[in-house]
Amino acid sequence: MSRYVGVVRDETTLAAAASVLDDLAGKISGDGEPSRSSWEATNVLTVAAAVVAAATVRTESRGCHRRSDFPESSDEWRRHLSAGIGDDGSIEVVG
Repeated sequence: MSRYVGVVRDETTLAAAASVLDDLAGKISGDGEPSRSSWEATNVLTVAAAVVAAATVRTESRGCHRRSDFPESSDEWRRHLSAGIGDDGSIEVVG
């Protein structure tokens, strides 16, 4: 996350992060006995995917988080975004 979704980010790095997270999600197996560490890893992966999805949707710089491809703030984005898991298991961002 710090490599691709740090304080300064852009569309390319966010897409790279999404790709890495998709690869990791594809390696998760439902086989075996669930454990605390497997639940924690799944939760961290889910939150990371939500952060990347929201950062991709928000095409502006706000506070200390910078989109180098969108360096200015915009009043259009002066609102909260919500992320959730869709029926197909994908992250959905609305706001």
